[in-house]
Amino acid sequence: MRSYLKKYKSSLLGFVESPPKLSAANLFAILMAILFLYTLFSFLGVYFNSGYLIEFRSFAQIDTVLAFRDGRNPFAEEDPAGASNLYTFLWPLGLAILSRILFLDDISSIIVLARLVSAATMFVAFAAVLRVATAQKKPFVVTVTALFVLLMINLIRIVLGEWSYGAGLNISVVALMYWVSSSKNLRSFSCFLALIFLASMMKFYFVFVSAPIVISFLYEYIRAYGREAHIAIGKLAIVAAAFSVVIAVIHILFPTYFAHAFGVHALIFNQSGGLLIELRGVMGIAPWIYLPLALFVLRGSGGTGKVLERLGLILTFSLVTFYFGRHSGNAVTYTANILGPLAVWALISAPRAATRTTSELVLVLVVVMFAIVPHARFGLISGEKVAQNRETIKAVETVLDSVESRKVYVPAVLSYLGRERDYEYVDSGNREYIALWNSRRETLKERFPFSIAGRLFSWQDKTINDMAYYDQALEFDVVICSLRCRHFLKNAGYVEDRELGRLTAAWSGQEHRVVLLRKP
Repeated sequence: MRSYLKKYKSSLLGFVESPPKLSAANLFAILMAILFLYTLFSFLGVYFNSGYLIEFRSFAQIDTVLAFRDGRNPFAEEDPAGASNLYTFLWPLGLAILSRILFLDDISSIIVLARLVSAATMFVAFAAVLRVATAQKKPFVVTVTALFVLLMINLIRIVLGEWSYGAGLNISVVALMYWVSSSKNLRSFSCFLALIFLASMMKFYFVFVSAPIVISFLYEYIRAYGREAHIAIGKLAIVAAAFSVVIAVIHILFPTYFAHAFGVHALIFNQSGGLLIELRGVMGIAPWIYLPLALFVLRGSGGTGKVLERLGLILTFSLVTFYFGRHSGNAVTYTANILGPLAVWALISAPRAATRTTSELVLVLVVVMFAIVPHARFGLISGEKVAQNRETIKAVETVLDSVESRKVYVPAVLSYLGRERDYEYVDSGNREYIALWNSRRETLKERFPFSIAGRLFSWQDKTINDMAYYDQALEFDVVICSLRCRHFLKNAGYVEDRELGRLTAAWSGQEHRVVLLRKP
């Protein structure tokens, strides 16, 4: 650790002692650096505000934190409170431990802690990119471009906040930067995989970030042994066995985790929208992700291993764009989260010939970024919307304080208010999918008849016994809804009492009315 910090310090000192020469490319880079700082501080200015909402289901993982703090295992076979989530056990478990150490007891403090830790992972990734770029004497314009792309993929379809996505994305970037500066042997490959595995425990699709490096390394490593390739395969098998043991331990400790993280997603995954419409949306939002990737593929050189590396990048791009990209819940999220870290890696690891071409693309990158930064899709909702959120939350709290019953429904985005008041039923945002899993898991068992998958998908989820999503609406005395008021109005016979305000979330600028419903 000490030697790493020494190298990091020397690389930064070299950057200060030999500042970039004033040129057209560096002038553009300086403009980008100014824009970088403006965007970063504009975001941080609202990020910790209580009225800043990340996404309408973002409380789901905080609910898991509360379960761990109470000594319950939300991924055990029995958890009637329904506090598990569909993405991670590690992030909420870590936050639960950290909040205990810091003596944080109220929910609002835990939410701030989650946002602080999430943002901290971004700054760690900034440091990793800056260290590698300066150590390898990358052009100033390339370094700034890589940092800006990293900032944007943290803000597009907002990943920072209560969710684990930000941590997963930034750990992926750290893993890629580690690999760029590593000795490329089996030990460094194992460390790289460990970091990627850690990222995938935040959200499993971050494993795809490793595809180009894994494909290239496996070929080069086995090839280096020649006729003794079986020795290389044996060593790789030991590494695979070590990860298998870790996975088995996770399954024993958290029995429902893999069913929720993989099975539920496989059940709810669907493709919607035409491919051309999807591609038009991607190119309108994230061309600054595709440009470095295209440059890396087209300008690359080297042997078979490097060719396979680029082939792995193309395969990952195709999978994300043409398959994952058409999932109805995507909205370019997968492009930013999976391809974004690879774009940073492509900029930093590109050979010198490619970096000169990168300089020529800076003007295009700057124009594109100037055009898209202010958009709400980057998580920069206005101060007016934040203030409006605070007023709406205050109005909801006033209503809840006037109701003595514990049979009150609160929308997922404000479900922490239900947990604070110990309501009988709290929908933190993921319960609907787990309830759907209970009713349709046999469909997946037929779709995946293999022994391991069949066992996973036939498992009976005992954590939630809802008959169907929102069927318990019949039992509520008061309903406050936002996202799906129509279900209560049509299926449960409620009538609208009054509107309490509007809530706007950063993810895609979601905005919904918040309505108080009562039984007639």
